[in-house]
Amino acid sequence: MITRRMITRRWRLPALWLTLCLALAWGLAGCAQATLPILSGNANVRTPPAQSSQKGGLLVVVRPDCASSSACGSFSSAMAQSVKALAARAQRGLDVSGATATALDNGDIQVNLPGYSDQQLAVSALTTQGAVQIIDTSGTPLAVGTKVAPNQYPVRFTSAQLDPTSIRPTLDQNNQPIVVFEFQGSARTDFATYTRDNQGGYLTITQDNVVIESAQIQSEIDGQGEITGLQSMAAAEALAVEMKSPPLPYPVSLVSAGALGS
Repeated sequence: MITRRMITRRWRLPALWLTLCLALAWGLAGCAQATLPILSGNANVRTPPAQSSQKGGLLVVVRPDCASSSACGSFSSAMAQSVKALAARAQRGLDVSGATATALDNGDIQVNLPGYSDQQLAVSALTTQGAVQIIDTSGTPLAVGTKVAPNQYPVRFTSAQLDPTSIRPTLDQNNQPIVVFEFQGSARTDFATYTRDNQGGYLTITQDNVVIESAQIQSEIDGQGEITGLQSMAAAEALAVEMKSPPLPYPVSLVSAGALGS
């Protein structure tokens, strides 16, 4: 049993402090950095095919990886779903209220982010598929980085059950970056029940079917949660964006990124 002094995740209850032993290795900041060579040196990156009249902000163009094949089924349906999800990721995840996503004739999707300036985080948010799930591994821990097959383990909770308004990056009392969050609706009670009934077991979290967390449940968990152990505020911001954003229905690739309306 990991003692409370070793805990790297703290979960606050309305009337009682309880703790969950977690040791986060999320790695989203690294994923965002990995996009930089694509922005600066990939020969396939090209000038966006369309420009907006709006001044200031960013313009990001992506392409669904299956847009030119039958892998997504109906092309028009795949594009419509991708446009809707990208707009939601920009508006909800990046908090850009005036963000828009538009399908282009060549199969690309243009996302306008008026007034937004963090290109690295924008590219990460708009090119990561972002399916975050809590899976039931029957009490067996999985190593961080383990790839699991879809439906290999029962999915107990998803990021869609989190309250997006509660998710935010901040600093704790020791000036260390954290992300706070809460479940919403019936999922709040369900999660408390799950952690109560599975004390001593393991809470395993995956992103796009890769394990990012697997640690022992020490107590029933209810109320606000804190994810700590993050390497930087940039990593906390990227994690919060992923937790607030709906997943993309299909993987996408970056085409270009640059200033909006320049």
